[in-house]
Amino acid sequence: SLYLEVKAKPIGKKRRKRQDSLDCNENSAIAECCRYPLLVNFAQLNWDWIIAPQTFEASYCNGECRMGFLPESVHTTISHQVGTQAKPCCSPSKLSAVDLLYFSQDLQILKTRIPNMAVEKCSCS
Repeated sequence: SLYLEVKAKPIGKKRRKRQDSLDCNENSAIAECCRYPLLVNFAQLNWDWIIAPQTFEASYCNGECRMGFLPESVHTTISHQVGTQAKPCCSPSKLSAVDLLYFSQDLQILKTRIPNMAVEKCSCS
């Protein structure tokens, strides 16, 4: 009778999926489309009517969009290949909401959810 033994061995480095967003910081040497941290402080904006949160991580997208890098849609790829002047640009492709506690004009305390305030993912679109 034949016997086959298979052992799995973890790979040292995990490859990043093509569709995954890159996370960078000001010290990153990456030129591609990337999500960067951006801390918004409402007090620095003189938005004293905001009770909470005082700050939130908004993030922003920046970087180059070379052909084939993080395409958000087939349309982006095709429009670039057919020779349009439009070039893919690094922009938010997934956003999340932020809950705010704030004073209304008549000084009532209100809570609201503001959609599309924080960047979760960047892609070339």
